[in-house]
Amino acid sequence: MKYKVLHVFSSYSMGGAEKSMLFLASSLDKSQRCENIVAVPGDSKLFKESVQKNLKTITFKAKLFHI
Repeated sequence: MKYKVLHVFSSYSMGGAEKSMLFLASSLDKSQRCENIVAVPGDSKLFKESVQKNLKTITFKAKLFHI
């Protein structure tokens, strides 16, 4: 059985959590046990990195807001 894993990040910057997610998705992708899907804002650095790593990537619009 092949599992589908969806990784969703709404941030535009690349921090430790985003780098860890890319590492995890890349590592799991090599195992062929699951299909990884990365969902990120289309104009983010994370989008560029996930495409560069040949991960299946979908985009969405994220609103930036300050608390």
